[in-house]
Amino acid sequence: MGLFGKKKSKKVEGKLPSTNVGSATIVAKGSKFSGSLAGNDTVHVDGEIEGDVVVNNTVVVGKSGVVNGNIKAQQVICSGQIDGLIECKSFEVLQQAKASYKILADMVIIDGEYKGEIVANKILVDTHGVVSNKIQAKEIVVKGIFEGDLSCELLTTKVTGKIKGNMYAKSILNEGGLVEGSIGQFKDLFVKELESKEEKDKDVEDVEIEEEKVSKNSKK
Repeated sequence: MGLFGKKKSKKVEGKLPSTNVGSATIVAKGSKFSGSLAGNDTVHVDGEIEGDVVVNNTVVVGKSGVVNGNIKAQQVICSGQIDGLIECKSFEVLQQAKASYKILADMVIIDGEYKGEIVANKILVDTHGVVSNKIQAKEIVVKGIFEGDLSCELLTTKVTGKIKGNMYAKSILNEGGLVEGSIGQFKDLFVKELESKEEKDKDVEDVEIEEEKVSKNSKK
């Protein structure tokens, strides 16, 4: 299976419906895991996963890593390839990495290639970033290339930035970038996704408050 906890194990290919992972679990390079992973700590993927990954900490997809499935975590960092729905607080696609489908997050940084939809509070298309399809956030900063539909309260295009498509924004600050396409008033591109994200954020806050109460009571 190519999975490691604190100790290394032999590589075995297989198919499992679900596996609970421990801290610092690794899917090793050259291995393939089919099924879903769920746990409380970090998962590092250098091999291939066909299935969903749900953890309460961080998912790191290395340069040789491939995830074909949905990921739900606090933080996701991609140096390899991801194709699936990403739900997290912070998502980063590093240089030469690729990701696609849909992102629901607070902060998104794309310095590689992303094709799909993004709903976030802040999106940064970094200098080497190439993003296409449809994105929405409170604030969007473009240093790289974006093509498609874009909606935000504040759009900033840096001197290296290039935008081609439909832009819906309350305010636009162009610092020398290349902008081509139509500009209109701000509108929601993802009504259902935004409502769902707000509900999930509230649920997380409620859980954190309850956990804090339990922790205080246990100390008394």
